[in-house]
Amino acid sequence: MNGHRWETPRRLASGWGQTRDSFVLRIPADTANLAFARAVVAAFAARLPFTVEEIEDLKLAVSEIVANCIVHAYPAGQPGPVWVAARVVEGALEVVVEDRGLGIADVDRAREAGYSSVGGEHLGIGFSVAETYVDALSVDSTPGEGTCVRMLKRPARQAAGPLAR
Repeated sequence: MNGHRWETPRRLASGWGQTRDSFVLRIPADTANLAFARAVVAAFAARLPFTVEEIEDLKLAVSEIVANCIVHAYPAGQPGPVWVAARVVEGALEVVVEDRGLGIADVDRAREAGYSSVGGEHLGIGFSVAETYVDALSVDSTPGEGTCVRMLKRPARQAAGPLAR
């Protein structure tokens, strides 16, 4: 893993994964792990009153963000770690995807639909697609240090209220 073997996520608050209402998963940034990350988040989300459609939406959002890590975070052939974490926050699900990769120099530009730093078959719609399927999405990135994407999804059947952390 090229120096990434025992690293821990930098942007997750301490205590993540230490209660029954959260988990932290560490996987290599490899396409073989994309379906696994989706399935783990979906299984965890099923504990809340999400509809099947809402869980499918979450899976799509997680897929787009983890795929971004796989494609953009690390130099080709050197997959580093990706952390996928989730926790229940006041009845909503917060999902965090973090890497220790190359980072994003211009987050606003990267979030524009159609922009891709690698081109080719990549359409540059990962952030915009993910944002469509969640209630809130934020991106924190530092060049050379990695990227952390936070998504919040509240079950529609739940009474609307403030989206608190």
